[in-house]
Amino acid sequence: MPLPITGGWVSAGRGGVQADAVLVAPETGVPLLFVEVDTCHMDAQRIATKVGRYREFFRRRVADGHSKKKVPMWRTRWEVPRVGGASWEEPLPPLLLVCHRLGPRRPEATWQHVADHTRQHWAGRWDSNGGYTDYGGQIPLVSTTIDLLADHGPRAAVFHRAGRDQPQTLLEAIGNPRRDAYLARRDARQEEENRRWEKQRATEREAAAREARRPVCSECRVGFTDARWTYTDSLAGRRDPHRLLCRDCAAARLRAEREACQRCGQPRRDDQPATDLELRGVPDGVHCAACRHQLKPTRNTGRTVREPPGRCHGPLHARRARSGRLGELRSWLQRWSHRRLRHVLRLVLRGSAGRRTWQGRSPAVGPPGGPWGTR
Repeated sequence: MPLPITGGWVSAGRGGVQADAVLVAPETGVPLLFVEVDTCHMDAQRIATKVGRYREFFRRRVADGHSKKKVPMWRTRWEVPRVGGASWEEPLPPLLLVCHRLGPRRPEATWQHVADHTRQHWAGRWDSNGGYTDYGGQIPLVSTTIDLLADHGPRAAVFHRAGRDQPQTLLEAIGNPRRDAYLARRDARQEEENRRWEKQRATEREAAAREARRPVCSECRVGFTDARWTYTDSLAGRRDPHRLLCRDCAAARLRAEREACQRCGQPRRDDQPATDLELRGVPDGVHCAACRHQLKPTRNTGRTVREPPGRCHGPLHARRARSGRLGELRSWLQRWSHRRLRHVLRLVLRGSAGRRTWQGRSPAVGPPGGPWGTR
C-alpha cells in the first residue's frame, strides 16, 4: 500500500514509502499495524531509511474534509483510539519488521543495525512522575522472524521492541504496559476523589436540609440543639407545654413560673425586702407582698377577707372587697347578738332568783326596791 509523503492517496508524489501490509484488527487489541517484510537481501541502511519515511508519513497533516482542521493524514483513512502520555502527544502507529532468512544476511545483525540507526525515531522519554517511558510522537518499532512465528505462533512472546531487552507478546510490544498501569492508577485515584467529593457534597446537602428543618426557639430565635430536638420529637416532649422554647428559655420560663405570684402573676421577689411598711410581712411562697396585703387574714374569725381595692385593682376586686366587708359586718352582728342575748339571759336569771327569795320572806318584808321600802 502506498503511503504518500507528497500528493494524495490516489496520485502519490515522489518520496513516499510502500507498506508491505497493513493489519487492522481492533477486536484482538491491534487497531492498526504496518508490516515491513525483509528477506535478508535488503541492506540494513536502506531499511533504516524506510523507517524514517514512515515517520514522515505518520507526521504529515492534511485538512479534514469535515472540520477543515489539520489532522494526521493516516487518520483520514484509519480510525484509531487516541491515547496520550505525559506530554499528551499520542504515539504513532507501530511498525513491525518481519525477517525471513532467505538471503545471506543474518536477521539478528540486521535488526541490531536498524535499531541503532533509527534511535531518533523510536526512542522515548522517561517520565519520573509516572514511572514509565513516554513514546509520544515516536514509532513503536518491533521485530520478529518467520521461524519464531511458525514455531511458537503469533500469540507467543516472540516480538522484540527497540529499546527493550526481553521478548514480549505483540500486544505488549506495540503497547506501553507501564504507562497503562500508571493511567489506570491515575484514573482510579480520580474516580476515588470523585466518589469522595460526591459523598462530601451529599453529606453537605443532607446537613443543609437538616438545618433547614431544625426548629428555632420562639423567644430567642436560636436553633434547637440536637438533644433538644430529639426531646421535642419524643412522647414526653410533645406533652411539654414549653416544647416551642429552647432549653435555656424553657428553664427561665419554669423558674419565672415558680417564682411568680399565683394571684397576679408578677414575680414574688421573696428575697427582696419590701420598702413599704404596709407591705412588709412573712413570705408565704405563694403570693407577692402586695397580694399578701390584699389577702391578709382577719383577727377574730381566722378567715381571709379582702381589703378595699387599691390603686391597681378594678371593679372585680371592688366587688370582692365589698363582699368581704359584708361578711365582716355579718360576723360582727352575730357576735353582738350573741353577747346581747347572753346579757338578757343573765338579767332574767337574776330576776327569777330574786322573786324566789322574796316569796319566802315575811309579809312585812317586801322585795327589794318594792313599795315597802328600799333596802
